[in-house]
Amino acid sequence: MSHNDKAAAHHIAAAQHYEQAAQHHREAARHYQVGKDYQHAAHQALLARGHAMQAMQHENDATEHYLEHNGKAAPSTKLA
Repeated sequence: MSHNDKAAAHHIAAAQHYEQAAQHHREAARHYQVGKDYQHAAHQALLARGHAMQAMQHENDATEHYLEHNGKAAPSTKLA
């Protein structure tokens, strides 16, 4: 697997996790609005957050691959 293939795989995984997060958010909204089932809504929201965090990790991994390949320093993530 080439260097860019690894980065592309991370982008694909990130997209899949974002889609799963969106599905869990829709389920959370359905439980909350339709059934007033707050416990299941909270659980689905927690699952969505976990998938969003995994997606962000894959994005970071892809960025690291690109930076290693290009030899540039990582952009600062600190807020001014």
